[in-house]
Amino acid sequence: TPLVALATQSGPVCMDSAFIADITYPDGTVVEDNSTISKRWSIQNVGTCTWDDGFSLQPVTGDATKSWVIDEKVYKKVEPGEIIEIELDLDTPSTGGEWGGCWRMQGDNGQYFGTFLCLLVVVE
Repeated sequence: TPLVALATQSGPVCMDSAFIADITYPDGTVVEDNSTISKRWSIQNVGTCTWDDGFSLQPVTGDATKSWVIDEKVYKKVEPGEIIEIELDLDTPSTGGEWGGCWRMQGDNGQYFGTFLCLLVVVE
């Protein structure tokens, strides 16, 4: 029986992002309980399509999916190759321990794409 080769995507894609750096709160940072922190990442549009007001950052895993309190829209146009900073204001829990989550970009068609942007802090 012959094997069927599955098509794999190669080359640039329309919607894609790459993590550049943690600007604030690198993994393992100790933070106070019941406080608001502003997590900021630097990311790059490595796709071939421009991000516009229909694109957003959405929670996908972890504790932070229950408590983030930002307006997540990327309001300006982000051209292919451009590097931007994205910031979330998050309320830390009242209990100690490791806390965080991950987010991904979402296109105006509802499709998630690109790198995961994660936060893992120690709440005391």
